[in-house]
Amino acid sequence: MTSRLPPPSLSELAAQAIDLIQSGKPRLAARILKDVLKADPGNFDALQATAALHAMDHQYTEAARLLNLALKRDPNFVPALLSLGTAELMSNRPAEAEAAVARAVALDPQNPQAHLLLGQSRQAQGKLAEAAASYTRTATLDPGNALALSSAVGIKQKSCDWAGIEPLEQALIATLKTGQAGGHAGGFAVEPLLMQHISDDPALHRLSSQRYWRDTVMAGVPPTKRTKPNQHKPRNRPRIRLGYLSVDLRQHAVACLIAELFELHDRSRLEVYGFSYGQDDKSAMRQRLSKAFDRFIDVRETTDEQFAARIASAEIDIAIDLTGYTEGARLAVLARRPAPLQCHFLGFPGTIGSDAVDYLFADHVVAPPGAEQHYTERLVRLPDSYQVNDRKRAVADSGPGRKEYGLPEDGVVFCSFNGQQKLSSRTLDIWVRVLAAVPGSVLWLYTDLPLAAANLRKEVAARGLDPARLIIAEKVPPAQHLARLRLADLFLDSLPYGAHTTGSDALWVGLPVLTCPGQAFAGRVGASLLTAVGMPELIATDIADYEAKAIALAREPARLADLRRRLIAGRDTAALFDTDRFRRNIEAAYTQMWARWQQGLPPAHIDLRA
Repeated sequence: MTSRLPPPSLSELAAQAIDLIQSGKPRLAARILKDVLKADPGNFDALQATAALHAMDHQYTEAARLLNLALKRDPNFVPALLSLGTAELMSNRPAEAEAAVARAVALDPQNPQAHLLLGQSRQAQGKLAEAAASYTRTATLDPGNALALSSAVGIKQKSCDWAGIEPLEQALIATLKTGQAGGHAGGFAVEPLLMQHISDDPALHRLSSQRYWRDTVMAGVPPTKRTKPNQHKPRNRPRIRLGYLSVDLRQHAVACLIAELFELHDRSRLEVYGFSYGQDDKSAMRQRLSKAFDRFIDVRETTDEQFAARIASAEIDIAIDLTGYTEGARLAVLARRPAPLQCHFLGFPGTIGSDAVDYLFADHVVAPPGAEQHYTERLVRLPDSYQVNDRKRAVADSGPGRKEYGLPEDGVVFCSFNGQQKLSSRTLDIWVRVLAAVPGSVLWLYTDLPLAAANLRKEVAARGLDPARLIIAEKVPPAQHLARLRLADLFLDSLPYGAHTTGSDALWVGLPVLTCPGQAFAGRVGASLLTAVGMPELIATDIADYEAKAIALAREPARLADLRRRLIAGRDTAALFDTDRFRRNIEAAYTQMWARWQQGLPPAHIDLRA
């Protein structure tokens, strides 16, 4: 006579369901959990497991509800508190997330995951200083945690909080080089844009892009959707079909540079499609851009797979990504290879780090001979500057004067309107020495973050300079911003990431720009712009020369005035602002790369000369 085994207990059933979730069988797990909760609505394990299922389906509000029920039975269970914090954060309730995670930290102060989530919930509420402290604590408990390090460095850069930033940056570089993250091999990858703000080493920039592509971009692309470069299939039609892909087809720095190019493209040779996956901000720029293409396609609501299918169904010959590794990027679309040729241009100053992108547009200054090793793409070196410009950008006829902006009527006004994340302690050291050598001068910087403004004033005072000599500019409409640039005397560029759109804005209104080129693309754009306006004398040879030039120019107002006159007089003939000349050059590049494709030849470096 065989003995019958007793039926599994509710706890055993809940454990079975958890095993099924972990083995990729969520539907079967859900049926078991439903039965458990029917028999015991407060079953702790079943509530947690069911919450996990809802989180997997992005139903974070329901997940949070179930976790709160579970915590009524055991309010001090740290894993449940962390799961609740994650669910609340994903439900856009960061204050509730912080409350849950703070309880977890109090119960388990050595838990790095708890401090990481606390940092994320604080950052989502704009509590940047507190968030940076949480991220730094995470990195202390879990050395090499790349997500914590990246988050701490990013916040510190944005808020100009440079205390203790250098060790964090060096730890992040070490993490990148080893490919490890505190034992998290294959985990979080260092964001390429962040690495460009940390280092001037183009080899590190390439490495960060390659790792990020491998570990982050491709993580969202199923193996079955990863396609190889298209086989050679000649297309017999008279015009090349271009597809520009961007999150920034709105009032944005990228659009302010490229809008006129879309309008000027030679329609006898090209069809021009725009694929917009960013917000419609209802701006005049958005309206202008929507009319600048032969077809303007809003793909904001599509999945990456649907987006790629739209490109393929439109039979785009050459897809041109304008976003790169900047906010809102959707590079997983390019990973699906929807177009025969795929390029990167303008939005991100460096390599994408993938063979899914065939070409990168550059010039002979930002990517000098020998720089090819730092790019996975083939380089298209355009004559003049790689940066396109829009001659139609408006400058306000009049506006507030120096007094209204808090500037001295007679003293020298140095300015740098780069984003505050481009500033650094080393750069400010130089600028303070320049100000000290030029009595009555001021430094005019831009930030829309009060914490950054307060930290900058504190940093200036710590260097022995009256913080009143630091003037903080606020955000104003584009035409008014261009007009106020005329009030400054000299634009000081930053390193390792220099002025791009902000540099050409200054030159457009006649404001001289002083730059010191670095080794990487991001730090050489200023030199490219100055070369294209015929002012190489404003390109310093090194940091010492940069500092000496800034002081010398400030002491020679007649020379500054002459530079301003030359810029204004030559603006209409300068290569940098000749949009139609740029259009002819880039169209020649498109023609060459497409001819190679039609002949069955692989992508190759293209070196165009004026």
